[in-house]
Amino acid sequence: MKHWGKFFIINICMFVFILHISAQVKTATMTGRVSNESGKGMQGVNIIVKSGNQTFGATSGRNGLYEIGFAKTDTITATFSYVGYGEYSATLPGDGHIKRDVTLRRMSIMLDEVEVSQQTVSVEKGNVKFIPTKRQKDGAMNGISLLYNLMIPQIDVNPVTGEVKAVDRTALTFCIDGREVGLQELNRLRPKDVAYVEYDDHPTGLFAGRDKVVNYVTRKYDSGGYVDARTNTHVLFGQGDYSVQGSFDKGNVNLLAVAGSSFGGDDTAGSGSTESYNLTPSFTKTSVTDKTESRSIADFGLLQATVRGKRSTFTARAQLAWNETPKGVTEETVKYSPSVYPASNAVTDIYQRAIAPQLYLYHNIRLNDRQNFYWNLTYDYARNVYRRSYAESTLQPVTSNAKENYHMLDLKLNYAITVGKSDRFSLLVWNGYTNSRTDYYGTTGSRQRLDTYDLLIYPTYTHYFGRKFMMSLQLGFDVNTYKVNDEKRVTKLWPRPRLNGNIQTSGSSNIAFNVMMGAVSPQLSMLNGAEQYISSYEVMRGNPGLATGKLIQGNVSYGKYMRNVRLGAYVFYKGVIDQARNWYMAEGGKLVRTYITDGDYHSYTLGLSGVFMLLGNSLQLKVDAGLNNIDMTGSLRHSLHTPVLQTAVYYSTGHFSFSGYYNTPRKGLDPQTGYLKTKCDYGLTAAWGNKGLFVQIGCRRIFGGKDDVRSYYGYADYSFNRHTLSRTSGQAVFVNVSYSFDFGRKVKRESVNINKGAASGILKP
Repeated sequence: MKHWGKFFIINICMFVFILHISAQVKTATMTGRVSNESGKGMQGVNIIVKSGNQTFGATSGRNGLYEIGFAKTDTITATFSYVGYGEYSATLPGDGHIKRDVTLRRMSIMLDEVEVSQQTVSVEKGNVKFIPTKRQKDGAMNGISLLYNLMIPQIDVNPVTGEVKAVDRTALTFCIDGREVGLQELNRLRPKDVAYVEYDDHPTGLFAGRDKVVNYVTRKYDSGGYVDARTNTHVLFGQGDYSVQGSFDKGNVNLLAVAGSSFGGDDTAGSGSTESYNLTPSFTKTSVTDKTESRSIADFGLLQATVRGKRSTFTARAQLAWNETPKGVTEETVKYSPSVYPASNAVTDIYQRAIAPQLYLYHNIRLNDRQNFYWNLTYDYARNVYRRSYAESTLQPVTSNAKENYHMLDLKLNYAITVGKSDRFSLLVWNGYTNSRTDYYGTTGSRQRLDTYDLLIYPTYTHYFGRKFMMSLQLGFDVNTYKVNDEKRVTKLWPRPRLNGNIQTSGSSNIAFNVMMGAVSPQLSMLNGAEQYISSYEVMRGNPGLATGKLIQGNVSYGKYMRNVRLGAYVFYKGVIDQARNWYMAEGGKLVRTYITDGDYHSYTLGLSGVFMLLGNSLQLKVDAGLNNIDMTGSLRHSLHTPVLQTAVYYSTGHFSFSGYYNTPRKGLDPQTGYLKTKCDYGLTAAWGNKGLFVQIGCRRIFGGKDDVRSYYGYADYSFNRHTLSRTSGQAVFVNVSYSFDFGRKVKRESVNINKGAASGILKP
């Protein structure tokens, strides 16, 4: 808890310092109302004020009312814009308060794309709005690649793998029009349908309590439809993803259908490991992979209906996914020193199959201009089959067969209200239930029954101290209960307090901070009480007695958004008391692999991020530099200090665009996997897009061959040193092609979250 005290004192000192600096800035304000031609107030209008060399941004609120502060100067330029309406701009005196009502007129012809030559960025109370240029949209295939082209300093996007994360390692929440979604749904989002992207590192209202939120606001239409087809094919090895999607809108109703298939495989040889077993007698095992053959296939489809009213949106979706690993064979040469077992050939054969239907319901209701409410319900079912066999030519074969019925029900209720001009209150109630019924056969047999239930209640109060400072306090709690087989049901109550704040230091910069406490529950498979043989001398066993980790987390971040430069800085701490980790111990002449909660985990990260817009914004360069420190306590004490450096570039000209990234070699320390070392990662892409057709070619680690990942760790009774080669994460050349055409009016694309896999609680060797 000493870390908590130090962190809190640092936050208070920074807060007092910033308030002192902010008090020195002389500001003026502009207020008024934005309405359409019929006199109705327009909410969400983008307002940009240029005062000298500084740019200030805001958006209109309920009934079109707005207020924006800016640095005093002789004259200012104020611009009001909204998708589908003509832009309004005026030059006004900037040395005092301005009262200005504005009327925006709808464009008589809705253009396919409004040409935006320079990206617009506005900042208000921690919310940053990015309006992408036409070039940025043309150079993107989906919502993830568009996010890469926007180059937000606080977000790291890999344009080749599609991975998205916050540079300070806090959690990201993704939304489309305020509806929470996953990366699979962003991967289906068409860039031409995005009006702008919001980034908020201190979300309030319906998203109070989240670390960071990225929200895609899409263009709205009410007629017509589209058909879209896209492919992703890897050239050097067998992997591909193919899908087709069709949508039709009529009035306030949208109907959507999606179908697709994907496949993958790996045939890498050359991996190896050295493992030391402190048994009786002790020995060292050396393994070299001679051959690997793995194949996986997945088919999926869904139907979805969305109904939009004046104050509500309702979505119902049913989907079905089938995935199978029909072949997963690894052949190794195994040697022992001393020769407690003869040298031999070892074969591991794994087969997996799952069928996973899902039902999803979502309803958002705007009760009035001050109150909003939404609920969503998700039900997942999976029928999982898992088979594994391991045989050395001179030892008794080991088999593990499992059949599982898996159920998951998730219900979320969220209510938010604005009180007066300075106060907001929100309440999130989250129920989650998981049920796993598994029968094990083979070398050892058993029946496992796993049940977990979580109830989270998060009330959050937010207060605005004038226009520059805002704080929110969350006093939530989490009730967690689980039962394994006939064991006694375990129930725990965990507090979930959180304190957030945001300081608008100027019209183009802000400081955000938060501190929180919570709980980290072990994975369902870790709590599994089953026992499965890995080999004749090694056993894998779950641990129903694992403790729940206690989480302490805090960070301070700074953002500065200028015309051609964007900057970000952060300090982040994460600590887990009673961190679940892998554990190995000798028992009855065999090595038991299990899990324990012995010791704590502490991670400290600090870094800087900068984005530079060059050559008239045609060239964008992003540089991230940081330092990460990890300390693990308990029976085994380990630490890691490692620098991080990565760069990304995006260039566009005409219908062509080019991107690239480079990440320095990494070293990590994880409670489950131990030390991990990876080589440098880099990739290049070239794309052409025009009139619905998008073609992209790219490569990753083109000069590095197969990916080589090294992992190592040491326990009292066991240690390992492995190097793993893989085609799928190493050298790659790929081609992406997509084509879409609209009929009738252009419409908003309804993206969906395709879950090609299936959740499971099976204990897998």
